[in-house]
Amino acid sequence: MKRCAAFRISIGIVCAVGFGCLDLAFRSVTLRGGIGGLFGRGPLLALVDASAVYQIDLDRQIAERSYVEGKDGAKPTPAERKTALDELVANTAAHSRASPERISRSELTSQMDLLRFQFSDEKRGEQR
Repeated sequence: MKRCAAFRISIGIVCAVGFGCLDLAFRSVTLRGGIGGLFGRGPLLALVDASAVYQIDLDRQIAERSYVEGKDGAKPTPAERKTALDELVANTAAHSRASPERISRSELTSQMDLLRFQFSDEKRGEQR
């Protein structure tokens, strides 16, 4: 009986240590950069909380902005790339920190009613 209990305790300890090492490895910049290269996402540009921002994410952000501005195919300047990266990191941080937040239906309804009151004429967006 003692062997069985010792075996179960040792398995529990090994699992806990394994999960701890996995968590540390998951937060490793080197490992995340390697994983991004392995899966074709390009080099790691930023690690925000547990979310990574890769080169492909930046390229998509720049392509979206160029399309909206009507500058398809135009090469972005270094300043535009830096601005896009800063915005991407900020959006990733906001999303990461807001994801566990839950909003009650009554609070959501209240806020939506407030917005509808402020922008009563939806076609023109004029305030009352």
